[in-house]
Amino acid sequence: MDTQNISQCPEVSVKCFLLSMFHSISNSQDACSTKTEFDCGTGILPVLENGAVFPLNRGKNRARVLYVSAIALKWAKTWQQTPQAIAAQLVETLEPLCCPNFTVKVTAAGIIEFELTDAGLAFWLQRLAQTKLAIPESQILSPVVCADRLFPIQYSHARCCSLVQMAHRDRLISIAQPDVATAPEIWSLTAPNPIPWVDEGDRLRLVHPAECNLISQLITVLDNLAPIFGNCTQEKPVTSQNNIVGTRHCRLLYHSSATGIDINTQNNILETRHCRLLYPDGATEIDINYLKLANNLSAAFQTFYSQCRIWGEVKTETPKLAQARLGLVLATQSLLRFILEELLSVVAPLEL
Repeated sequence: MDTQNISQCPEVSVKCFLLSMFHSISNSQDACSTKTEFDCGTGILPVLENGAVFPLNRGKNRARVLYVSAIALKWAKTWQQTPQAIAAQLVETLEPLCCPNFTVKVTAAGIIEFELTDAGLAFWLQRLAQTKLAIPESQILSPVVCADRLFPIQYSHARCCSLVQMAHRDRLISIAQPDVATAPEIWSLTAPNPIPWVDEGDRLRLVHPAECNLISQLITVLDNLAPIFGNCTQEKPVTSQNNIVGTRHCRLLYHSSATGIDINTQNNILETRHCRLLYPDGATEIDINYLKLANNLSAAFQTFYSQCRIWGEVKTETPKLAQARLGLVLATQSLLRFILEELLSVVAPLEL
């Protein structure tokens, strides 16, 4: 399974990796800034404007990890070419950068589609299941949320931990430190490593609708959280060392009201499901609803847990499928713990 390109990227999410591919074109042009045109493989395109924004969104079909970009439609008038021609030239350059992790194609309307391959998806899942998420450099301003609204999320996290420990005791997997007092940032897996995400034909083993939905939620959460890590092109981190903690000049606006609250220190904020951070330097505001992200991920996990068995016949007849499903459990636990402890400032329980 060749993941050479994608494995070297520092981006935390799939969307950020794709955005980095767009910007690699822009950076190549910046190196030859005296030129007014750029050789894009099949033709000559005008040089991109400095700081150009690349539209990129998830496709509506959540059964596939598909991203679409209408960048060619946006540039058609400026470049005086058809969207199809522009898209075809961009794909000529982007395809080698994305292969073998994405298939890239152009629709009849000139939309560029990027679909994560099974090999690419296996890498992202392995990375999430066995790599600690970096702690944001600045403190997160956490909203206060009542305990009853947190319980379903904490329950899902505890269930993940118990499944991991049970699988270790049953020798379905082997983890480095099974007996811990508090939930770890990551359960370090010693075997199997890597997790058998794909079969002998390099096809993803996880094809049940509940598995696909949980994978989609994992990717959605990462895409939404990427700004707080500060390495996603075009996305400003939700916290900044100079803009949030210790400043009197930013305002927090609630989604359900136009009323603002000045923030002087990291005091507890009234309960809110959705807050918006505005920056004093005129930067684009970022909306991240941590509680909603965690709730959606928790619900997807509970559906997966109820519909996709790990023990019984699955364990004895198809142990690698059971291990792949445990990989989803590991990835889910990692993200739920991060949201609970780092973003909502509450305990991620090992058991309930």
